[in-house]
Amino acid sequence: MTMSGRSARGLSREARVIAALWLPWIAALALSLWRTPFPVNETIALLEDVRNATRTFFDPTIRAWYRPLFFYTFDWLWRGTGSLDSAMQLFRVIEIVAPVSLVLLFIRHLNPRGWLEAGAATVAVAILVGTPGFRQNLEIPLLMTLVGMPLLLLVWMILTSPLRAWHAVAVVSLTLIAIGYKEQGLAIAPAVVIAWWTRAPGADSRTAVGLVAATFGYLAFRFAWNANWPIFEQSMGLGFQTVEPRDAIAQFGAFPYWMYAYNALSTMLNVLVSEPTSGLFFIARDVAYSQVEPWEFVHVTSSVALTGLIAWWSWRVIPGWRRDGWTPEGRVALAFWVVLLGSGALSVKYSRDRLGGMAAVMYALAAYEALRSLASEARTTPATGRRWAVMLGMVLTISIGWHLRAVGTLEWTRRMAESNYAGWITQVPTRRVRFADRPVYLGIMSRMTPQGTAADSPRPTNYPDVITRLLGPPVP
Repeated sequence: MTMSGRSARGLSREARVIAALWLPWIAALALSLWRTPFPVNETIALLEDVRNATRTFFDPTIRAWYRPLFFYTFDWLWRGTGSLDSAMQLFRVIEIVAPVSLVLLFIRHLNPRGWLEAGAATVAVAILVGTPGFRQNLEIPLLMTLVGMPLLLLVWMILTSPLRAWHAVAVVSLTLIAIGYKEQGLAIAPAVVIAWWTRAPGADSRTAVGLVAATFGYLAFRFAWNANWPIFEQSMGLGFQTVEPRDAIAQFGAFPYWMYAYNALSTMLNVLVSEPTSGLFFIARDVAYSQVEPWEFVHVTSSVALTGLIAWWSWRVIPGWRRDGWTPEGRVALAFWVVLLGSGALSVKYSRDRLGGMAAVMYALAAYEALRSLASEARTTPATGRRWAVMLGMVLTISIGWHLRAVGTLEWTRRMAESNYAGWITQVPTRRVRFADRPVYLGIMSRMTPQGTAADSPRPTNYPDVITRLLGPPVP
């Protein structure tokens, strides 16, 4: 049964069981995000911009990055409710709905039938929520890519379902919303083109042409103001050190393309092997100094095993179009690799884990199909003892490692809450002096201090040290 056929039918019993199994994790994540204080070092300046610069949200000459819908969401909620507190609570709802809807849509799309598919789907959910791209996009209030991730999956679900007259409008609209929140939404465009090229049931030429035209129109609009963009926007990791924009311009300004390529490759490698982080090879450094933490070993081994499996499976299913036409599995494989390249291309100015969020969605879809293929082959193909041992070791490494990482994602949100709480306790007095000439800033900070210093904000779970060291990484 094809993926499109499964998702088009009613929700299976197995899908309901998987949703029930993941419900405690989903509820714990939602509760943690609901009670997490907004950080003092990000939120206040952002809200000050919203209050002072509403008319510049859609002006591409103001800043190199362009996320008008993200800023307009704050403005619309603030003006619509007339209350900063109410606006921030509604914004928090978006912060929760985005990841929860992504997980539920993911289960709905897989819609497994039978124990073999259900096992693969359960692990695939752990992979989705355990990726650095998912985890880092939970950082409050920076939900820009987090909004685009479920929109990418929703577009893919539309494209792999029977064609309807409204598909073109829906796909283009959802993509433009994702792009409006952050330029990473452009990663949806190659997924749509691949779906059309591989003859997905819900993709037609009108959808592909409409989205390509919208994408090129957006890019033309953005590049028309290219002269206003800095060569490098933020600090970047390079090997084992951080390079600030001023130093990067002095070192690479005459020919920045090698640094651009390094940033793009760093983002793609982070999706594939969980290293580097923001361009920095932390784990490699720790290996060199014999100070590897258990969570680093878990992250690298589980990622390498899974990426190796996906590469093996992709090699088998992508060339199949030459013989029998495109299969749903081949379509997912090709879409993943192309979206991964797109995510890398969109992070040339600097690399961050969160910039791989769009590719992480397709990575989890590819992981499901690869795991299902491996399990099917193991069940139907005679194998030697060595081959069985290799397959069993790979499955156990992937399953155990990624489930630990899923728990680690939940713990990461609690450590983020603790860090935000500490920021309000320690930074407010200094900021009152530093920003004494900015009354809007001080007014917002004063109104938000109660939520930042609330005693009931989440705290990390008091696991034994051996468990805590398995569940990293720390909050940056």
